[in-house]
Amino acid sequence: MVFATRSPTANCGTLHLYVGKVAGLYPEDPIDALKVDGYIDFADDFFMQIYVTFQRKKLNLPEYNEDEKKEAREHLANVTLPPLLQQMEDKLTENGTGWCVGNSCTIADLRWYVWGAKGASSAAQCRCDPPRVELKLEKES
Repeated sequence: MVFATRSPTANCGTLHLYVGKVAGLYPEDPIDALKVDGYIDFADDFFMQIYVTFQRKKLNLPEYNEDEKKEAREHLANVTLPPLLQQMEDKLTENGTGWCVGNSCTIADLRWYVWGAKGASSAAQCRCDPPRVELKLEKES
């Protein structure tokens, strides 16, 4: 992205925040903004747990042999992800609206939606149960 009077920026997270603010998907209230940022950081931390088992070469990590890969993904599916998914579900339940923060879509919801699509694909490869957490882009009436 290039701005008329500024240098280009390519950081995905930075662009995500910018677009969210311009589109009205980032709250002006500092406490709500803090919550949104927390959800975004949580999403990134959560999905890095998955990414590191699938994209080791891109992270300059040694590739797993088949036994190591199976063990890492079983650990991911049975130990690492369940408490994190429960934490996310608890946060959504606490908010009570079906959205991460407030009663409308924010960039936190979009981040979880995008990562969720990637995570669901990875979960299938892990052979783990899909998470019960579902983030909605449309609000039910």
